[in-house]
Amino acid sequence: MNRIKLNQDIKPLSDFRANAAAAINHVQETKRAMVITKRGYSAAVVLDVATYESMVEELDRLSNLQAAS
Repeated sequence: MNRIKLNQDIKPLSDFRANAAAAINHVQETKRAMVITKRGYSAAVVLDVATYESMVEELDRLSNLQAAS
């Protein structure tokens, strides 16, 4: 996963709601997570499906390695 760009990848919930399709397209194209804020505080993270699946697979591998040792 690419590191987020603070000036592009943090959006207030109101902006995300108004432009959800564009925001999702941005996440899919850049492969960067988007942080959604609510009342100025981080509230959620949006990831594209491939990045999410890759993260879950990596966590599974790490869990299996830890269990084997």
